[in-house]
Amino acid sequence: MKLHYKFSNLLGTVYHKGNLLFTPDSNALITPVGNRATVIDLKNGRSETLSFESEFNIICSTLSSNGALLLVINETGRGYLYNVKCRTLIGIHRFGHDVHTIKFSPDSKSVAVCRGNRCEIYTCPSADRQFNLFTLKFVLRSFHDKTTCINWTNDSRVVAVGSADMTTQVFSVPLLNKLHRFTLAGHGREIVGAFFEQDSLNIMTICKNAKVNYWAADMDLASMEPMPYIPDEDHDEEDDDNDNEMPTSSNGHGDNDDDEQLDDIVERQRAKLERKQKRLDEHLLKNPTKDDMVVFKRINKFNYKETFEGADRGALLLCADYHQKTHMLVAGFSNGHFYLHEMPDFNIIHSLSIGNQQQMITSSLFSPLGDWIALACQNLGQLIVWEWQSQTYVLKQQGHFNNMTQLTYSPDGMHIASGGDDGK
Repeated sequence: MKLHYKFSNLLGTVYHKGNLLFTPDSNALITPVGNRATVIDLKNGRSETLSFESEFNIICSTLSSNGALLLVINETGRGYLYNVKCRTLIGIHRFGHDVHTIKFSPDSKSVAVCRGNRCEIYTCPSADRQFNLFTLKFVLRSFHDKTTCINWTNDSRVVAVGSADMTTQVFSVPLLNKLHRFTLAGHGREIVGAFFEQDSLNIMTICKNAKVNYWAADMDLASMEPMPYIPDEDHDEEDDDNDNEMPTSSNGHGDNDDDEQLDDIVERQRAKLERKQKRLDEHLLKNPTKDDMVVFKRINKFNYKETFEGADRGALLLCADYHQKTHMLVAGFSNGHFYLHEMPDFNIIHSLSIGNQQQMITSSLFSPLGDWIALACQNLGQLIVWEWQSQTYVLKQQGHFNNMTQLTYSPDGMHIASGGDDGK
């Protein structure tokens, strides 16, 4: 008789909170379920919960473009890097508190982390040997409120970061000769999404009060080249003293004193990068480049609420996603409605309601092929995958949002029926 028990699967819930992820082949959906992550096979109708376990609930996650690396961050800012193909936990890294969203670059060499009122860019692990799991290389801290969303261009050289201060900042990493940083304003509420067009700097920004701004750049992305190296002649002596300090990734089981020491080292490196960035900004102001800089101009603005009636006018836009190849924009609202539009003309393709005020849509995502839309409701733990062309459900599940009280197997042991305090 076997007495060696090993975790197999997690049942009773399909979604808790956080964002959804599709695998590159669109056949599977990765969804956070509390302090774990579940992979739902949409082709075969099966699910598998990954073996790693976080100490706290997962709030955001991102998947590399090849589908190999999964990075999830919990409520305390601790990140778990997991190899999806090998089903192995690679390591744990402390990003710090107040992490709101994360996103791998398309080349999977960098990851952007929205933390507090800043955006931090880290280098990702590669095949080459390196001391740290993630290395901080850039800090953008010019927002007046928390950062809320991230989007990369296809060449991984430009990042757009939205904030609750109603602005979106577009900046290059590393600096490009015609683009350093550009601020897009014109919204009246928190930015929910910012999406680049394919191989272009044209971008649309979406805010919480259901308004969309479409911005066009006067230059092509391909015409921009890396900026020549600018020596940092006014560096501080304190920065030289900190160069010998090397932060390490936490294993998740260290002492509190070790964790506090690690946090101190990381914070000093963040401060060092911020001082360096400030000196670089001052240098660029004193010595403006001769080349013309890129300019973004708003060419269109749209409002979802122009077609709303009655109580729906008070609904808030909570999530959005854009598919570059099909030019489709999906947005989910607090009243349980979601809308599908074709951009840049904002032609409505379809609208559907999946419930009432209790079923507010908190996450939406296009599949890589663009034919499926995944929607999630945090309040009731509901998860939906919808094929918009045939207007059929690929997946529609809802877990228990209260205590589970009853459980029984079918006679053949192939099925399980459960009941809970939620009356389901």
